[in-house]
Amino acid sequence: MLIEDEPFYMQITIEVMECAGFTTEVVDTVEHVPARLDEGDYDAIVLDIMLDCASDMFTRAETRSGFLTGCRVYERYIEPRLPNVPIVVVSALNPRTPLGEEGLRFFRERNVPIFNKPFDDEKLASKLAALTNA
Repeated sequence: MLIEDEPFYMQITIEVMECAGFTTEVVDTVEHVPARLDEGDYDAIVLDIMLDCASDMFTRAETRSGFLTGCRVYERYIEPRLPNVPIVVVSALNPRTPLGEEGLRFFRERNVPIFNKPFDDEKLASKLAALTNA
């Protein structure tokens, strides 16, 4: 599963995942994540940290105005439902800013691999293969 709302990176990540042998299901809106997690059987999830959220699923304070929506999606929906599915995070957050540091620290503390955009396609594919023993 790919949770990404940026069309450019969505297309690149789909290509990387499919070249690595994964069938990729894309969720491009946060609002669809809970239902799609319940419906599918996933080998891995690639999650963007910065996602738009137009609904009232999260408060602006929880997501820091969208900059950390991926953190909230992970802790509220992915971790409780699919604790054994490997997660890889992709991010355009600047680690030298307070928000960037907060978001990246959140995933580092959970031992979730992080790839900064623009990411190296081969390294992402290798990491996904290693995490899923593909």
